[in-house]
Amino acid sequence: MKRYFRSSVPAYPAMEDIRATRTSASSGAPSFCCSVRRIQPMNLLLFLFVMFAAACQTHAQIRLEGSTEPIRFGSRKPHVFMHASFSEPSGNGTLDAGEKASIDISIQNNGTLPATGIVIKCVPKTGMRGFVMDSLVSVGDIPTSSSRRASITISQEFPPGYHECAMTVSVNNGFGNILAVEEVDFGALGRVPKDNIPPVIVILSPRLESVSRGLRNTQKVAHVVTAATSLQIQGRVQDSGGITMVLINGRDAHPVAKGDGVEFQWKEQLRLGMNDIRIQAVDKSNNKTDTTIIVQKSDSSFIKGTYHALIIAEEEYTNPRYQKLKRPAQDARNLADVLIDMYHFDEPNVRLMFNPKRRDIYSAFDTLEYKLTEDDNILIFYAGHGLFEEKTGQGYWIPCDADENKSTWISNGAIRDALKAIMAKHVLLISDACFGGSIFNDMRGTTLNLEALVQRRYAKRSRKAITSTGYEETSDVSVFMEVLLAALKNNTEEYLDMWKLFVSVTEEIETRTHKEPQYRSIKDLPDDGGDFVFWRK
Repeated sequence: MKRYFRSSVPAYPAMEDIRATRTSASSGAPSFCCSVRRIQPMNLLLFLFVMFAAACQTHAQIRLEGSTEPIRFGSRKPHVFMHASFSEPSGNGTLDAGEKASIDISIQNNGTLPATGIVIKCVPKTGMRGFVMDSLVSVGDIPTSSSRRASITISQEFPPGYHECAMTVSVNNGFGNILAVEEVDFGALGRVPKDNIPPVIVILSPRLESVSRGLRNTQKVAHVVTAATSLQIQGRVQDSGGITMVLINGRDAHPVAKGDGVEFQWKEQLRLGMNDIRIQAVDKSNNKTDTTIIVQKSDSSFIKGTYHALIIAEEEYTNPRYQKLKRPAQDARNLADVLIDMYHFDEPNVRLMFNPKRRDIYSAFDTLEYKLTEDDNILIFYAGHGLFEEKTGQGYWIPCDADENKSTWISNGAIRDALKAIMAKHVLLISDACFGGSIFNDMRGTTLNLEALVQRRYAKRSRKAITSTGYEETSDVSVFMEVLLAALKNNTEEYLDMWKLFVSVTEEIETRTHKEPQYRSIKDLPDDGGDFVFWRK
């Protein structure tokens, strides 16, 4: 047995006992070789120092004497490269609320030793809170000249608005050392409060009752009555979040974007009887409005003639005895617009006369005498000054060219004679003038069968007048025409007889003016108890 510790050996051996030389490794890099013959006990400290110095050299080797293989100290390090990127499903480069995105990482080990215990760490930049993610992902060992891929799924719960975001992605080994690091930038759009409000459907045409025009959720609208073979529907759908779909009876209504909503037009063919037209709207939050308009197609064969109107407005009086007026012309225009737009009065059959002279009015009556047939309907409107002569009980219209002489006025008798010559089935006179009630036969109620259907009332001949007052004066600003026009505009019935219209406006006119409007048969004209019927489009 060899003994390595002898007392006869000096405490500090000669340096030749330790031989150190520089050699080259197979790679060509310099290396350190130490050959040991023997080491005395007192030289152990010096030996350890040499070993430490050799181990500190790159690719240091210690070869025991007599051995052909060196002992390797130190390590050949892995060389790690990393690439990180952000991806999300919508392709807009933004992490939207409720969306799941990912940070994709590729790691390549180009070193000469394996990379062991690799862990990927993903940390948001300072102050960024609201991410939902796994911050650590274990990859394991990566051999030399090999690669690994990993993905970290992220989502966010940010407040509303756009946020600039950054993630620091690092590759760490099993000892906690950082081998590579990269920062990934992206944007995030915070959550939007959930929209639970359904869209609103506004029906612009046909005209519905005002309480039903803005429709939410599932509602049934009061039915529309029409004699037409088809119904033109025009409407809007409003929703601040946006509209995705409008369907009518299950078919695309092809809405057009406008403002904060969309508009649509639709023509629906009608069958005789009841027709349901279902309108559906869906917004971008999948809130829905489902509405049905019930349309009743009626038989209009009982109306055979055409509708005509003669509208007279006197304002600009030439004689200083008669005060100039301000409102008749405007009331006349408004009446003409309502009749043409909403009722079956074709525009060529509506004649407007502003400030006509006495002879022009007579000429207009003569035209009606030759133009109208016994199936036609004529509405005559007069707004201007009126007079009443008590001793004769005669009322008069005052044309714009009238003077103090009664021969320049138009008497109720002359008006009745003109109307008597007209062959129309129904004649309705609307007089908004002082003492207009003098046109009537007497102050008793009109003869009218209120129990009969509108078809039966229309079938009988009528010669009636509605006046803003009886034997009183009226003001320039006509409450009578304001209320009457509003009733015609807001009417939703296809057939509206004059008596029903009169009843609907009387209370408001009396309350506001303290005067009682009149509706009677015209004196000395044949009236069979029928009634003028407004036929709505």
